Amino acid sequence: AAPDEAGLSAWSAQAAVVRERATAVGTAATVEEACQRTASLAAACARCHAETGVSPEFRAPPAAPPDRPTIDARMTRHVWAVERIREGVIGGDDSAWRAGLDVLAQAPLPWRASDGARGALAKQLHDVADRARHRAPDRARTYGELLVTCAACHATATPPAEPQPR
Repeated sequence: AAPDEAGLSAWSAQAAVVRERATAVGTAATVEEACQRTASLAAACARCHAETGVSPEFRAPPAAPPDRPTIDARMTRHVWAVERIREGVIGGDDSAWRAGLDVLAQAPLPWRASDGARGALAKQLHDVADRARHRAPDRARTYGELLVTCAACHATATPPAEPQPR
């Protein structure tokens, strides 16, 4: 709902699209729809940055958290990775994009058979990230697909058991 700022009229068309997409996120009927609309919003931000020749400045990210065979450690790495991917979409930052994908493309934790849905979603997350590393995908679409996969895993009904040792 931010108004057009004085002196920024050259960007009013892009700002209107960003506002429209932000409103669409807020009116999504499902989590999946909100994830896809969030990716669409990120694409609108990226398009505005590209068209105006302005790159956002993000704080230097911390180093990737250590990879340990626990759910908490893996989730900490996933949060770090998704933030880098978001920066890669919004800011067109290839190194952030690649760093996030590299973390998500690592082999998923070995889930117990009783956690079949989580195991399948972990593999899906890995596969989406790995495919994106090997070709030039539509970044916003890939970001949306990753968010949808993350949300589906977090929405599973049963709390996860720790993965089995390898």
